[in-house]
Amino acid sequence: GVVALWNVNNPHWPDKVLVSTGAIVAACFSPTRPYIIYGAGAEGQVMCWDLREPDHLHTTGLRSSVMQKKREAAHAAAKKHKKKDKDKDKEKEKKEDVKGHLVLRYPTFTSDWLPTSECHPYPIRSMQVMGYNSDYGKGRVAQNDAADESEQVATLDEGGILIFWVLQELQGGEHAIQE
Repeated sequence: GVVALWNVNNPHWPDKVLVSTGAIVAACFSPTRPYIIYGAGAEGQVMCWDLREPDHLHTTGLRSSVMQKKREAAHAAAKKHKKKDKDKDKEKEKKEDVKGHLVLRYPTFTSDWLPTSECHPYPIRSMQVMGYNSDYGKGRVAQNDAADESEQVATLDEGGILIFWVLQELQGGEHAIQE
């Protein structure tokens, strides 16, 4: 499965590409952690992507030459219309310049490795962040730290089974994943 995340400032190519071993049938963003995306699979698996992970931890794929040519043509057309501030255009080109590759991000977490008794036996049909629990994980994370609130995600499969999942970040938050 593939989910493409787009940046409205670059309509020519996805900003991030999230992949999994099976079809992704539902997804949602964390409302409090914009770098976390949850996904649900057609085979009952739950996935979580942490967009802070460095690119070198993921697979790199080549962009198609057709898409690259379309992007270059659109970029050239835009340059003809905007000749006012050449310095800004050059700076923008540097930021948007892509080296012909795309990072395919596999999940940071997947329930594929969990025992079948703890997972969905049917395809997941719905997924939603349900709330927060500041009691879960107390003692593992500093009591006064706002990051000790764990996010709860509910998934519902086509057999009517509802499972609550808890995201508990490691102590260190943003600094836990480093280059």
